[in-house]
Amino acid sequence: MTVFISYAKEDVEHARKLYADLKGTGFDVWLDEEILRPGQNWRIAINDAIRKSRFFIALLSKHSVNKRGFVQKELRIALDVLAEYPRSEVFIIPARLDDCSVSDDNLKDLHYVDLFPDYQKGFDKILLSLGAMERKVNQISIPPVVSPESVAYSPIIEEVLLDRTTIKGGGQIQVTLRAKSNAPIRWLDRGLEGPRGNVYGGGSRTRFEQLANEIWETTWVEKISRWAPSGVYTYTRISVRNEAELSSTPWPSIQFMVENSEAANCPILQTVELDKKEIPAGGEVKITIRGLSNAPIRLLNKMLIGPRGIVYGGGSATNFRQVGLEIWEHQWTEEISKWAPPGSYTLTKVSIENEGQLVSEEWPDVTFTVTGSNG
Repeated sequence: MTVFISYAKEDVEHARKLYADLKGTGFDVWLDEEILRPGQNWRIAINDAIRKSRFFIALLSKHSVNKRGFVQKELRIALDVLAEYPRSEVFIIPARLDDCSVSDDNLKDLHYVDLFPDYQKGFDKILLSLGAMERKVNQISIPPVVSPESVAYSPIIEEVLLDRTTIKGGGQIQVTLRAKSNAPIRWLDRGLEGPRGNVYGGGSRTRFEQLANEIWETTWVEKISRWAPSGVYTYTRISVRNEAELSSTPWPSIQFMVENSEAANCPILQTVELDKKEIPAGGEVKITIRGLSNAPIRLLNKMLIGPRGIVYGGGSATNFRQVGLEIWEHQWTEEISKWAPPGSYTLTKVSIENEGQLVSEEWPDVTFTVTGSNG
C-alpha cells in the first residue's frame, strides 16, 4: 500500500525522516522529492498520487497550518478522497510536529498524533493506524497473547508468474499471483515501469479466488499496444492486503521485454471547445477535445477549478474515437449541480496521451461561468 506524506517545505527534514522510517518498515511511501522526475508535471503527479494512495499523512506545524499554497490544496484533495471511504476507515492521519493549533474544521474531528517531544512514541501510533504494528512486534520478539485462530496474520506472496517474457508487435501478458493468508485477500498494489517511466501504479480492490485452505490467487492481463515503446518493462511494488488491513512484504521486481516496430509520434491537441460559456447552476456544458496522433489516444488529463478550489483533477483512461486520418475526438458533459457555487470555473492542465505513452503539451485554460444561487 502507498503512504503519501504532505508537508510544508520548512518541515522537509521531518518529512525525510518519516519517509526513511516508513520505508524501513516495508511501506511504499510517496514523497515528492524522492518520486517526482525532472520534467514531470508535478501538480498532476501529486494529485494522482494522493488519489491512488491508501493513507495520507499530513505533517502539521506552525509553518504549515498558517501557510497558503499547494500544501493546503493537497489537503483539500485528500479530504475529497476521504469522503469516498466508509466513516470507520482511516485515510488521513494528521501528525503534529510542534505545539501548533489545528484550525481546519475538517481535521478537528480526526484524532491526530504528536511526533514531539517523543518521536518514537508517535511513530508507533502511526504504525498502528497503518496496520503495521505487527511488524514491529515481530522485530522485538513479543509473543502473541491471543490464539492464532482468532487473529489474522499478514499475507505472504508465494509466487508471481508471467506466462511469457517477451511481447512482439503488441499483445498481452498474463500475470498470476498466489498468496497465503488466513483472512480473505481483497486488495492488490502494483506499479509498472516502462522505457519512458511510470506506466501506472497504485492499489485497487481485486477479486481473489480461494484455491485451498489459506491459499488465494488472482490473475490479470496486461495489454501492450503495438505502439508502446520497445524495451524492458518492470513490475514493482507488488503487494496484497487482506480483510484485516494487513499487507504483505512487496514481491521482488519482475521484468518482461516488449519488441515493437511501430513508432508513435507525440500527440498534438488541436481544439478544446465548450458548447457554451455561461450556464445556470444545475445546468451542463458539453466539452469536445480533438487531437492529432498516429497512435490511438487512450488517456486524458484534466483539472477543473471552481470558486472554492479544485473540483477534481488527474488522468483517466478515456475512449477517443477516430474521426479522420490521425484525428481523434472525445466529448463529455460537465454536469453542474444546482448546489454548486456560482462564479468562474476553469478547465486546466488538459493534455492527452497516446498508446506510445507520449503526452501532448497542455492546452491553455478554458473557462465558463455558472450563474444563479445555490440557495
